[in-house]
Amino acid sequence: MTRRPMRRVGDLLPDLARELGITTELQAADVGHAWAAAVGSLVPAAAGRSEVVEQRPPVLVVAAHDAATAQELRLHGGRLLAALAASPTEPRFSELRVVVRPR
Repeated sequence: MTRRPMRRVGDLLPDLARELGITTELQAADVGHAWAAAVGSLVPAAAGRSEVVEQRPPVLVVAAHDAATAQELRLHGGRLLAALAASPTEPRFSELRVVVRPR
């Protein structure tokens, strides 16, 4: 029996996602996680009070749960986009649009 060289699971996932046709969904999930991490570290008062609702590169659309959170996100938008750009997520965004959608 011949053994194949070992590969890390993380190295296999992009090819598997492509084969399953879920690349877009995985990218959206990555952006959502990166957004939550950026908000949590840069605007802690807004943590858990917003989510990514649409990705139309270069525009990222985010829904805030209330007007105060939306205002905070707008004020820190440049820093949040810079944090996303520093993360390994694709695609890249240069404009942030915040909408209010109460829960």
